[in-house]
Amino acid sequence: MGRPRKAEVKTKIKKLRVPKEAKTKKPKHADNVDFFDKMAKATGNDLAQAVSNGIISGDITGWIDTGVYLFNAQLSGSLFGGAPNNKIVVFAGPAATGKTFFVLALIKHFLNTHPKSGVMFFESEGAITKDMMLQRGIDISRVYCIPIETVQELRTQSLKMLRMVKDTPEDKRHPVMFVCDSLGMLSTIKEMEDSESGSEKADMTRARLIKSAFRTITLKLGVLGIPFFVTNHVYDTQGLFSHKVQSGGAGIQYANSLSVFLSKSKDKVGTEVVGAILHCKLEKGRLTKENTVIDVSLDYGSGLDRYYGLLELGLKYELFKKVKEDKKEKILIGGKKATEKQIEAHPEEYFTEEVLKALDVFAGKEFNYGTNIIIPEEIEEVENE
Repeated sequence: MGRPRKAEVKTKIKKLRVPKEAKTKKPKHADNVDFFDKMAKATGNDLAQAVSNGIISGDITGWIDTGVYLFNAQLSGSLFGGAPNNKIVVFAGPAATGKTFFVLALIKHFLNTHPKSGVMFFESEGAITKDMMLQRGIDISRVYCIPIETVQELRTQSLKMLRMVKDTPEDKRHPVMFVCDSLGMLSTIKEMEDSESGSEKADMTRARLIKSAFRTITLKLGVLGIPFFVTNHVYDTQGLFSHKVQSGGAGIQYANSLSVFLSKSKDKVGTEVVGAILHCKLEKGRLTKENTVIDVSLDYGSGLDRYYGLLELGLKYELFKKVKEDKKEKILIGGKKATEKQIEAHPEEYFTEEVLKALDVFAGKEFNYGTNIIIPEEIEEVENE
């Protein structure tokens, strides 16, 4: 007999199960998004995109301090805001109401905030001087004065500079501000020619040209992130219920995002006039409530009062409280008691960073559209226990 065979051992090799790749779930409405993305691209417009990605021509990326906390809030809804950095803002009013003064304050803060920035200043009144800017603490090496006489010059020269900015690579651009002081003094080529020839014909082209000028530059300013500050004249309408409107027709009124009408009253100590109280009415506001009116103090010696109006705002919303001590009426503000005169004399001691942040909540309630703010308990107190 032969040797018994060894039992054959069958080795079973188990197949390794490779886990299937998890299927990536398409976001809800993904098909719709792809379809609309393709539609936007089909336009050939490089700026077309979903609003969720931002609006290149409209989104505000920063603010320019006006030099006055309450004025900042009126324009932006925050004490720490100011004028938007990519919109057209108009300061309109009669002569000597602070239009140019506000513009110079904005220029100073813009240049201080952006060390490599510059200002293109279209000048039509012959009112600005080198010494005036130096007295305001403005770096005049970064302000370029561009004298102009006509609306056509404003339009053409603005467009040339905007084209230059657009053609410059983004990483080589510098922040820039446009200023026109003032639109009300700009003539037209027709008016100039008629005046030289002795013709007395009325110029019916000016309003149309102003509308054309701002129609051609408004979107470009927004896309490139360039603010344009304009001063303008006002006049009274003819009619039973007369009211003030800007000169130059409807063009500038449609183009601007914020329009501030200025007036003033004298600020006296006894019989001596020491300054002016500037009344600022937000005639048009796309960002904050229209028709709000605030007062700004302009002292002839020290300039704009940065803290003016904050005390009244805090008292209105009961963030600050009036108390009596030693038969004197004092105000409890941020845990400190002081008279109104003491606060006005040394505002920086009382309007601390903490107090300003708490007050900013109420500034938003005062000036922002559609605000229904719930005030946190800690803000209601602000150390006023």
